[in-house]
Amino acid sequence: MKSLNKRAASAALMLIVLLLTGCFGGAKTFTVVVQVTPELDGVEIHRGSETGDLLGTTNENGTVELRNVKSNTVLVPVKAGYRFNPASHPVSKAGKIEFTATPKERTVQSAASQADISVLIGTVFGDLPLPAEVEVALSDGSTVDLAVQWQEGTYDPDTAGEYSLEGVLVLTEGISNPDGINAEIRVIVRFVPEEDEPYYEEARSYLDQLIPEYVTEELNLPTRFEVASGAFFDAEWDSSHPDVLSPEGKVTPQIEDVEVTLTATLRLVKDAAVQAADDPRIWSRTVIVPADLIKVIDLILQELEEDDGPHHFSEVDDYNATFFFTALLIYFVEDPVQSYQFEQRLNSRMEAFFATLDEYAAAVRDWDPDVDSDEDLLNALEAFWDPDAGHLEFYTYLVPNSDITDVHDIQEQVIEKAQEIAQGWPVVKEIIDALQSGEEDEFREVLRKHSSLFQRLNLDDDPSHIVLSMYGLMIGSEAMETPYMTLAEMQDCLDAGNIAGFHNLAAFAFFNLDRDFWTMAQLQLPYLIEYQDTFGRQLDELDRLIKVFESETEEELYTALQDAGIEYVKVPLLAEYLKVFAGFAGASEASALQSPGELLERILALTIEVVDVFETALFDIKSQMQGRIHDVNLASVEAVLQKIGGVTRETPPQQLMTLLADLYRLTPILVKGEEIDFELYDLSLDFDSDRLPFYLEVLLEDGRSIEDIEDVKTAIRDGNAKYYAQFSEFAVTDVEAKVGEPLKFTLTVLDMQGNPCSALDDMNVHVSVYIEGGHWDSSPEVDITAGGIWMVATDIYYGEITEDVVAKLNIFVGNGEGYIYADELFTPPFLVDADVDRIDVVTEFEEYESMNSIVVTATLKYEANEKFRTVYTFSGTLPGQIRITDGQEDGYLEIYNRDFEFENGVAEVDVPAGKASSEDLWVEVFLPDLPVQSGRAVEPIKIVPGRPSWLAAEWVPADGGRTGCDIKIILQDLLGQTTTFEGQNMLVCVEPAPRDVVTMGVPGLDVPDRQGMAYVTFTGGEALIRFAGSPLEDQMKVWQDGYGPGAELDLLITVVDLGIFGELPYPKP
Repeated sequence: MKSLNKRAASAALMLIVLLLTGCFGGAKTFTVVVQVTPELDGVEIHRGSETGDLLGTTNENGTVELRNVKSNTVLVPVKAGYRFNPASHPVSKAGKIEFTATPKERTVQSAASQADISVLIGTVFGDLPLPAEVEVALSDGSTVDLAVQWQEGTYDPDTAGEYSLEGVLVLTEGISNPDGINAEIRVIVRFVPEEDEPYYEEARSYLDQLIPEYVTEELNLPTRFEVASGAFFDAEWDSSHPDVLSPEGKVTPQIEDVEVTLTATLRLVKDAAVQAADDPRIWSRTVIVPADLIKVIDLILQELEEDDGPHHFSEVDDYNATFFFTALLIYFVEDPVQSYQFEQRLNSRMEAFFATLDEYAAAVRDWDPDVDSDEDLLNALEAFWDPDAGHLEFYTYLVPNSDITDVHDIQEQVIEKAQEIAQGWPVVKEIIDALQSGEEDEFREVLRKHSSLFQRLNLDDDPSHIVLSMYGLMIGSEAMETPYMTLAEMQDCLDAGNIAGFHNLAAFAFFNLDRDFWTMAQLQLPYLIEYQDTFGRQLDELDRLIKVFESETEEELYTALQDAGIEYVKVPLLAEYLKVFAGFAGASEASALQSPGELLERILALTIEVVDVFETALFDIKSQMQGRIHDVNLASVEAVLQKIGGVTRETPPQQLMTLLADLYRLTPILVKGEEIDFELYDLSLDFDSDRLPFYLEVLLEDGRSIEDIEDVKTAIRDGNAKYYAQFSEFAVTDVEAKVGEPLKFTLTVLDMQGNPCSALDDMNVHVSVYIEGGHWDSSPEVDITAGGIWMVATDIYYGEITEDVVAKLNIFVGNGEGYIYADELFTPPFLVDADVDRIDVVTEFEEYESMNSIVVTATLKYEANEKFRTVYTFSGTLPGQIRITDGQEDGYLEIYNRDFEFENGVAEVDVPAGKASSEDLWVEVFLPDLPVQSGRAVEPIKIVPGRPSWLAAEWVPADGGRTGCDIKIILQDLLGQTTTFEGQNMLVCVEPAPRDVVTMGVPGLDVPDRQGMAYVTFTGGEALIRFAGSPLEDQMKVWQDGYGPGAELDLLITVVDLGIFGELPYPKP
């Protein structure tokens, strides 16, 4: 075994040697030294490629030693900005490997942005804090800091603003800048330091609010002022118009508004720099100094008074505007004397103005053709207007035939009207001449010849020539009144003819129901100047009405009646409708509107009257149509009612169904303005075809007649009542189930609607009752009362509360000849409940401290099989009372009114324990809503005093032959009762204080005063402090003297261990 181990160890050693010498084909490793020439540090040597594993980095001598480099590993040198020869070298043996480094030429890609420079105005270029170097990004991804030569460019140290400066990069070896990239920097030249600018902005805002846009009174222009931030400014004021608004703020209004630019040169009090004119510290505002109202009015009136115009009509409006504007200015004059003087001057000038106008108007107005020549009229017009001598013929007609009062009338009714007449007179005269020739064709052709001058001229859509005749009528009538017409007046005649023609055509259509005239009125409609929509709607409605009378088939009539809005149309009566609409006469006013001549005065008076006439005609036609529909409908319904009223016992039910269906299809109808409907399938009517025999039976009753639809409805309702009064089923409507009492049921006989009925009250009845679990009664007592209510009393009793009881009732009803009903009925699950026979009362403990909570449990019990069980079926709230008493008539009694929240027959109520008692106390519960109203706990309770909460103290005579008084202290609970507290060596602190400053605050246990400390023993809540002859008594005299002779004090006594305190007057009263 030992020899085997030796051989294994030798084999392992040999294996290690072979592995270390590479005898099993493993790669060889070498130690090589890399030399970079010239010496260059920071050259990284990577494996295989520039991104391969990093093997080492050259030092400042350009060398790096690499150990354990495997054979055939390729070394690659890498350094930014350099290329190497060779670019790579494989390792085949140990020794030195050399690389030659040559710098690459790198190009500038960008220059880093520079932070803005802010300087004050006056900073020369050489003093600018420009950076000496900037960071430059190169093409190989590296960055370098290069020196920069900044160029002055357009920089002006005396002009505020922003300047962009360029800097030429200073290149180093191996770096070129083929794109000429320069560094850039922004220089901001400020008037004031940047930190002062908010103050100047604040000052400008202050002045913006100080100086109004309109300056009407003297200004207070400050030479020094303070802004909200507390900065002070000096201001030098200047004015563009010092004679109007001086730099001191004096205002001198002129005859017109003047724009004045106020300028304030601002200087922050700490700032003494010279400011330029465009310095932002220069504040300015252009204000308006309103003109002097008195000067303006006086100047206007002077100019008016010096003027003797007007001399031409074209000047009249300007004069009127000047008068109005001047009067408005005078209104704002505050001085009443000055205002009155101005008004007098203005009124005087206006009187002269109107007198001048009246002179010119009178010269024309008073021209008499029988006395004065035409030349006189022309001269009068030329004195103030621009007449045309070629229009003199028209002037001589217009002046005497126009209502002229002033120069404006002459301008409008003579000068302008004559020009308008002259422009169209050749055409107008030709039309009038053609009309007067009496040849209709010639008149039409002349109108057609000049049709391009007119609108709404109907010469092609007038087959009856009524419109053309209306044109002639209107033009002839106007020509008789006015021999000289304008083209506009000719157009008015044509429009009047269009309206009159349409009214005549439409009137024939409306009152004769004539389709041809309706068509011609429809053609004339587009030529109306107004009311096209209204008349168009009326024609559309008339079209629908005419189609009713044009109908030849029932289908056509039905569609026409629907379109015309005729109501109560019944499809079965369409044939009758066709008969009654044959020979319909139309509207009642037709005979009164046959003559166009009679209609003409009405249509020319007011077109709206014609609209009303047509509306009345439409209403009349439609009303007559509707009336005939109602007549046919009523006659048809009355015929059906007569048949229904005539049924006999031989009438088949299906025949009655047919009559009712006919009545349903023929309604609703309108009778004397009231809609009458027979809605056979209305839910409120409750019609059912299966009940037809009952309806027939009702209709055959003596004294029943069918006069109208309501009689039919009444008969159906009475038939329904007969049907529903039939017996349908039994129902258990009430169960009386109590422990120890006989089980009772209430059976109700129900009709077809589920209501109690007396249909079986006179029948023979037998009922048996069976309940699973051995309860049955084969012949219970059944008491049949009126109205289908049967009371079933069994001999079945339950001894305890039972839930979900189901009883099966076998019911047999006979009429003396046999059973008419035999079936079984199951009751819904019901509860056999119990009345409360006893209230059990218990408490948690036998003894309670005052003010502790007493939990009283009340349990409702019932007696079953000589045992009392919980009425667990009761849950709810009952009002009640808890009484704690010693049972004596005038003894201990505490009463608590509470709600008892019962759950499954048990309720818990908390009440506080009252005063202590040495007697046994009984807890009673009173619940007035229960049959058994009270219960008492079986065991009594004790109530003892509560825990110490207060301290009472009193003076007692000293014992043991000592003179003076001791202090008796008593521990009390919250109710002031002496406690039963026991304790030995309890620390008590007695402290004096003036009586008026003693408070109920508890003194802290950290008070360092030991005087007044004592240890006492409590027995039955009482202890004694031996005050008499104690050091404290002597000390109290000293303290009392310190407060003053005869001072009254209180002793604040604290049981330190309990934190309870009390007070005692000192000295003893």
